[in-house]
Amino acid sequence: MHIPILTDIIPLHIIILGILFYIIVARYLKKRFFFHDYFDPTILIFFQIVFTFFVLTFLGLINLGHFFSFVVFCWIILYFDKTRLKIYSYVLINEKIWLEFASFLFLIVCSMNLYLFFTKGFLLFQDDIGNAKQEFYQGAGIFKRINQLAVPIIGLSSFYYWYQGKKYLASIFMFFSAFLLLTLGSKSALIDIMFVFGAYSRFKKIEINYAKMMPILIGLFMSSLFLFYLIYGDSFMGDFAYRIIAFSDGPVYYFYGNLSKYINYPISYMFDSMFVGMRIYGNLHFSSLGPLINSLYFNYDSDLVGPNPQIFVEADVMAKNFYFFYYVIVGFIFIIGRKLTATPFSFLLMNSFIAPLLIDTQYAFSNLFSLLILFVIFFFYFISKKIFLL
Repeated sequence: MHIPILTDIIPLHIIILGILFYIIVARYLKKRFFFHDYFDPTILIFFQIVFTFFVLTFLGLINLGHFFSFVVFCWIILYFDKTRLKIYSYVLINEKIWLEFASFLFLIVCSMNLYLFFTKGFLLFQDDIGNAKQEFYQGAGIFKRINQLAVPIIGLSSFYYWYQGKKYLASIFMFFSAFLLLTLGSKSALIDIMFVFGAYSRFKKIEINYAKMMPILIGLFMSSLFLFYLIYGDSFMGDFAYRIIAFSDGPVYYFYGNLSKYINYPISYMFDSMFVGMRIYGNLHFSSLGPLINSLYFNYDSDLVGPNPQIFVEADVMAKNFYFFYYVIVGFIFIIGRKLTATPFSFLLMNSFIAPLLIDTQYAFSNLFSLLILFVIFFFYFISKKIFLL
């Protein structure tokens, strides 16, 4: 029996209209200064949820309650984005300290990755990169967590140094950030560097000339295409195009397949991965929603592969009839976290937690644990500095 996939479920005109709809939304968010520019670190996250909302609505897959709840979620973010929510950001760690810490972190991460290189090689040199992504950090999970958070800190530092005229140092930091991104094996490849710059330009009020930046953007885009080629071979263009509509795959399969009757998780689900990382749990208590959707819809079992469930599915699974309050709470957490930040560093690090809340809460809280590890390293650096200076 043929199981409908995304291209069977979503007509082409809905895909095109969904993309056009988000372009209009993104322009509106920039006009309201929610996005300082189109390099905002959350711009792709918002593409996922807005495009998915459009698809679910026009296919009639979500009820009026979810429709209204998501509209309220968007209203909370937009209404309280400016001065209506009196939150004052406080510079707990200033930019000078972050830059000093970045140099210290550079040495630590460089040593870690030299160890990985000599013990496991380089991820992009593996025969099967798709599988290697899952196995490369086996037994070295803490290295992956630190690498993930080193990218925004070291990458941001490169932009600081560049605008300070220290272009040689900036180049070293930027090339190392690019190396870390490729080591992590993300399909977006070097595109993430663009979003690191977006955080810098937001706080430094840099007006971007998109025409002049086009060669750089094309280069970053080609890096993503190249990674798709390494992973998928000759079919990479088809897989790249499919990835665009696949941003909506988790919610579409969940609601189209009426999977809600098979899944009933408590709110503690979102902390499951974090507690395993912290060694509070020995194993996961729940199957992650992405792989579980694949299992229920396609009868394909893999604990490592699955779509992002997004806020629509997680609200339905964890809050059931009270999903409205889930949308409201996540909306307030997102906008409060975003408004609390006072520097590009805190903005990027905060976004590593609040942005994934919209697409995968397990990943968000796993990132929160990574942030705790980062601040332990920072505390060690700060204490060591005080001792040796004294």
